[in-house]
Amino acid sequence: MPAYTSILFRRWFFHDRCPYPKILALVVTDGVVSDSRKLTTVVFYTDNSRLKQFISNIQLESTNSILRGTPLVESIAEMLDQLGYAYREYYATGGIPRQHGIPTWAFQLSGISVLLVIIAMSFEWCIVRRKILVNRSHSGMNPAGAARSKTHLIF
Repeated sequence: MPAYTSILFRRWFFHDRCPYPKILALVVTDGVVSDSRKLTTVVFYTDNSRLKQFISNIQLESTNSILRGTPLVESIAEMLDQLGYAYREYYATGGIPRQHGIPTWAFQLSGISVLLVIIAMSFEWCIVRRKILVNRSHSGMNPAGAARSKTHLIF
């Protein structure tokens, strides 16, 4: 399929008079649309390698939309909207994709949370477990305060 789309792209856009990147969107349906047994494929081809990063996800979403049974007209309209957003993002960032990552404050907050859990567990172990061992009766009889909960032992 990629070889066919590249040949079709060169035949359709045979001159480079337009300075803007071009995209060939090819929707291939085998038989009835919305039939899950039939092969439906959406392929995008562009000669601009930086633009490929912006449109790769749209290709998968369009194929899934058609396979889910969305009418073909609505799927193509949604695909064209998403391609417009991809073009706008491409020109807004200068062809460099945005870096999406976890901010440093989230890592710091996670580290503080783990530290607080470790402190709470050691606090519980030092106070409650030691008091339970100290309050046990050596003669086998339960003292009056042995039936209290851990919360009562802490406070």
